[in-house]
Amino acid sequence: MNDRKGLFRALATIAFGLICASAQAQSFPSKPISLYLGLPAGGSTDFATRVLAEKVGSLLGQRILVENKPGASGVVAGNALRDAKPDGYTLAIVTSGTPTILVHTRKLPFDPLEDFTLIARLFSFPSFLAVPASSPANSVADLVKLAKSSPKGLFYGSQGTGSPQWLMGVLFQDTVGAKLTNVAYRGGPDMLHDLTSGQIDLAFISYTSAAGFIADGRLKVLATAAPARWEGLPNILTLDELGYSGVSIDSIFGLMGPKGMEPSVAEKLRATFAQALADPSVKTRLAEQGFVVVPGDAKEFREFLEVDSKRLGALISKHGLREN
Repeated sequence: MNDRKGLFRALATIAFGLICASAQAQSFPSKPISLYLGLPAGGSTDFATRVLAEKVGSLLGQRILVENKPGASGVVAGNALRDAKPDGYTLAIVTSGTPTILVHTRKLPFDPLEDFTLIARLFSFPSFLAVPASSPANSVADLVKLAKSSPKGLFYGSQGTGSPQWLMGVLFQDTVGAKLTNVAYRGGPDMLHDLTSGQIDLAFISYTSAAGFIADGRLKVLATAAPARWEGLPNILTLDELGYSGVSIDSIFGLMGPKGMEPSVAEKLRATFAQALADPSVKTRLAEQGFVVVPGDAKEFREFLEVDSKRLGALISKHGLREN
C-alpha cells in the first residue's frame, strides 16, 4: 500500500513538473532577450545575426537585443554567457572554431561543450582558396606544382594561430606534401591587400570580404573549401571534388545558452530560430553575405562539433601547435 502511495506521489511530482515546464515555455518570453556575439559590429556575421534576431523577435513577440562582445577569439562572450542565468533570456551565437580549434590551442576558462546548453545549429560560412590574379596557378593542381617547385615553398595568409584559415593551410600542406608558411594578420583587409598585390601566394578567404576583388579580376578563386559547392559560385568545385579531401573546415555558427536551461524553453527557441531561417527573405539576405542556412537541433550540432574537434585536435597535437 505504501509502495503504491509512493508511486502515485512520484507520478504526481513528474506530472506537476511537466505542467510547470509547459507553462514556462508557453509564457516565454515575457521580456527582451539578449543575444551575445563574440565579434565586432559591422562584419558579415554581425549582419547575419541581426537579420536573424529581427525575425526571431517578431516571431516571439519580444525584442532580441544583439550585444557585441568581441575579444580573445570569443572567450569574452563565452565568459559572459557562462555567468548568465539559465532562464533563456541570455543567449549567444557562437562559431564552431572555439570548441573544435581554440580548445586545443590554448587553455580556456570554460569547456565550450559542457559548460553551456547547446540549442541549435544555424548557418555556415564557406571559405574559398584564392590566389592573386598575377599568380601562374590557374588551378589547385597548378598551385601544388608551384609550391613543390619553389625552394621556399609558398606563403599563405590567415588571421593568426587558431583561425580556420590558418589550420586549413596546415591541412593543405599535409595533404599535398609541399611547404607552406603562414603569415598572420590582425584583420582581413590587411591580408587581402597583400594577397591582391602578390605579397603572399594564397589564402583561404570568405566570399563576402573578397567579392569586390574577385569581381574586378584581382583575385582568382581556385576551389571551394567547404563540404559542398556554394550556390553563389556554383562552377567552383570543392577541394574534395578535386581530390584534396580533408582540407576543408566547415565554419558553423550555432545557438547556445547558459548551462541548465529548461529543455522546453530551449526547444521553443530552437523551433523559432528554425522557423526564422526557413523564411525566404532571411535566407536571401544571409546568402547575399555568403552564408548557407544549415538548421539543426542540439544533437546534430553537438555531433558535428565532437567529430570536427577530434579531427582537428589530432592535427594540432601532431604539429605541436598549442600556444601554451
